[in-house]
Amino acid sequence: MQNPTISQFTELRLLYHLSQDFLIENVLVENQPCIIGGPKKCLKTSVLLDMALSLAAGVPFLRQFEVTRPQSVLVMTGESGLVTVRNTIQRIAEAADIDPALLESLFICDRVPRLDNIEHLAILAAILEKLEPDVVIFDPAYLMLTTDKPESLFATGGQLAAITQLCQSHGATIVLAHHTSKGRNDFGRTPDLDDLSWSGFSEFARQWVLLCRKKAFDPMTGEHDLKVHVGGSFGHGGEYEVTIREGLFPDRTWDVELLDIGGIIGQGEPTEVKYQRKVLDALAENPDGMTKSKLKIATKLRNDKVNTAIDQLGESGQLEECVLPATNGQSYSGYRLVQKSN
Repeated sequence: MQNPTISQFTELRLLYHLSQDFLIENVLVENQPCIIGGPKKCLKTSVLLDMALSLAAGVPFLRQFEVTRPQSVLVMTGESGLVTVRNTIQRIAEAADIDPALLESLFICDRVPRLDNIEHLAILAAILEKLEPDVVIFDPAYLMLTTDKPESLFATGGQLAAITQLCQSHGATIVLAHHTSKGRNDFGRTPDLDDLSWSGFSEFARQWVLLCRKKAFDPMTGEHDLKVHVGGSFGHGGEYEVTIREGLFPDRTWDVELLDIGGIIGQGEPTEVKYQRKVLDALAENPDGMTKSKLKIATKLRNDKVNTAIDQLGESGQLEECVLPATNGQSYSGYRLVQKSN
């Protein structure tokens, strides 16, 4: 065996200086391929759009997980259609008090590339070169892959590696939406990587956001009760229960409540006084006032807890309602601290 050269030692030494950072705290690490997985009609596309908008606007993902810094995001989705995608983004943006017209760093395409098509890959490379996205989200995987042997690790693995290398060569973190196997979709069980259909995906994923339903969707209320398993080779992870209220047409919304099963979020079950203190602290940092949705984000409290704290603080004369102007020319109802006269 040949002796190692000085340059090889230098390259090895430089590896110790490499670092990675969270793009979304405890959810998404930069430069590692991520899978968003779940059964059909389990809000995979809606959740990944929440992720995309949160990254682009710098607001918490699912109203809970902090985005470290705003990112440029490209979403390529081939199932839902642009009208549905637009409406979903509008609802998510409205819930976070964001004007979607201001999201100049969020790009949407209603096509996905076929990974066995050289022309498609060349077009994708040109898009990445032009837009320079920090994150690329593909939805769904089955429209991109071509193989008559879905059980073959080599057949799928080679195509997944090619798209990952292409994105990483342009400095983009890849997120891929994929389905789970039908036999793995029991209500209430915590999903894991073995639930993903086809071979190669569990090996491909260095981090994941896996969804399943706690119970059947109720079409009369538009409410989704989900279980979410987050994890990755970076060492992060958690299990959560998420309730997403979309409502019914034409009054559809995007109201998210998240509970950490492990107790990391809201540990110790704060008293009503602590809930009120969270609201007071948030308003103290925003003397002009805040909308209720922004208070939910800032305090990381569930909707009912914020409502209770607002009512109690209003009754005690510590906060008052106000009108907040928005950049789009509209105005929103909000709350601010009562100014005490000298």
